[in-house]
Amino acid sequence: MQTGRLTAKSDIWSYGVLLYELITGRRPIDKNRPKSEQKLLDWVKPYISDVKRFPIIVDPRLEGHYNLKSMTKLSSVANRCLVRMPKSRPKMSEVYDMVQKIVDSIGTGPPQPPLLHYRGSASDPATKRAKKGSLRTRLREFGLGCRNIVQRGWKA
Repeated sequence: MQTGRLTAKSDIWSYGVLLYELITGRRPIDKNRPKSEQKLLDWVKPYISDVKRFPIIVDPRLEGHYNLKSMTKLSSVANRCLVRMPKSRPKMSEVYDMVQKIVDSIGTGPPQPPLLHYRGSASDPATKRAKKGSLRTRLREFGLGCRNIVQRGWKA
């Protein structure tokens, strides 16, 4: 039921959307894209259940520097956050643990520069100049945000 009130469970929904933003490098709504690609969650639906088609939604700026299995796991976490019934969504502490396990499973590599590309769409010149980052860096930054929320008490 939609009440219009923000709750810990609505925050979980937002983190699910954020996870898809991390995976795709796209904004939740982008009116500059073709009609069928304007709404992020609608656009990813046909690709998330097919491992062969899943790479279509992965941010091309990662240039293939990601582990497909880790990406699909991250998508699974996002899907758990995006379930229709709020009571069925995981707690933020559980989301943090799931993401942390994925981050820990990714091999270490050289440090990557911070990501600065969430300002606009892929056609935006500022976005094209933005620095690239690895999936591990994106997840680490996301995990820090989750941990801060968990530490502040949003465990419900």
